Amino acid sequence: MSVPSVQLDLGDIDSAEPVQTEIENNLESETIVAKAIGPDVLQEKCVVSQYRTNSEQITTFKKLLEECDPNYIPLEWVIDIADESNGWFYGTAYHYNQSTNMLHVMVPDKLSPSFDGEIPLDHRTVHLVECVDGKTEALFNKIVRDSVTKVRWEVEWFEEGQGTEKQMEDVEGGPEGRWVLSIARYYIQMANQLLVEDEDFGQDARGFVMLTADLNVRLRVCFKGKGLSDFERLISENIVQSTPNAIEVSRKAALALSANQGEMAFERRQNSGGSSGPSSGPSSTVRKLAEMSRGLRECLSDILDDRERLIAEHEKMSRAFTSFALDGDLDAGMRLLSHSEMAAPKDDRGMPRSKKALEREAQQELMDSAADDVWYLCQRVEKGAVKLLKTQSDVPGGVDELEYLRRTKAKMQREIEERDKELEFLRSKVH
Repeated sequence: MSVPSVQLDLGDIDSAEPVQTEIENNLESETIVAKAIGPDVLQEKCVVSQYRTNSEQITTFKKLLEECDPNYIPLEWVIDIADESNGWFYGTAYHYNQSTNMLHVMVPDKLSPSFDGEIPLDHRTVHLVECVDGKTEALFNKIVRDSVTKVRWEVEWFEEGQGTEKQMEDVEGGPEGRWVLSIARYYIQMANQLLVEDEDFGQDARGFVMLTADLNVRLRVCFKGKGLSDFERLISENIVQSTPNAIEVSRKAALALSANQGEMAFERRQNSGGSSGPSSGPSSTVRKLAEMSRGLRECLSDILDDRERLIAEHEKMSRAFTSFALDGDLDAGMRLLSHSEMAAPKDDRGMPRSKKALEREAQQELMDSAADDVWYLCQRVEKGAVKLLKTQSDVPGGVDELEYLRRTKAKMQREIEERDKELEFLRSKVH
């Protein structure tokens, strides 16, 4: 289920250049159609490899544009359409009008349509499922690619047939399985898809699981305000399930983050002293300290993320051990064996045991790198504080401000030391 990593083909497309010259006058440079065949489209990256565009797709789409009206582009896309009650129905799109950004659609298709009309190309009214015409993949992929947003949501997704938990608590006789706790990293608006982190063990490689955002997904909390509007919309429109107070908890987290950022911005304005140009005096030093303080917070956030991952991993190993030791679950035993290979990454000869062991070492290096960055920034803050002390020793009020910064730095260092101790404890427990 994990999404493979595929290298983008940046092959030569000289054969397509004459076609681009002929149709340039018919397309506005800012339309999605023009962007879909633009000179830089091959360099555009996407976390989902299937939505990347290749040179063959560009050439085919350009030939189609030569033969049709840019405001009535023939296509055939499988889609989902929303009605007034926020229900979603299968349909087919047959034309796109770039001047109005409208799709001509039929429900379910042109053979027996119950609806025939135009709808706006907007993720709140239509979700793109598949391009089946073989000619407009470049446009389809560009539209989807532009709607990929980076999020950080704690979610659960339902895996049917793997347990006794219910998909819907208030529905009798519904599907049973298990709810898998994970973190969503990306949300694709036009495809209504989530990319969530794969489970750490029991898989051939770490990666993402591609999920449709539907009732098989339960949203829990939106961290750091990333994708909060989509988070709230999916819940309020009953597209997905959610835990109680998921929106309220996420809003509070976003407000706390906003207040924190506003405080930092205010401190930067105060420290700048209203100067409009660069300065090498006290205000410049304080601005640098504020920037380094922000860097410390970001590094600390990365360390806390790793801590959460280690806690979740420890909990999963505990459940696997219980299932294996008490219930005789052989699958749980295999997961324990797989995890032991990662916990002991080298054999008696000092050689890596498996690919998973190498991945584990890479993760450890990332954690060590984040910790090194924190200590490096702490040293820079300390040096900046000493410099500020020397600069403001004769300035009234400067000592109070410096004392505040020194207390803040000392508090952050204590928190970092505590987190490091917790990480070491968790590593020892996991290993």
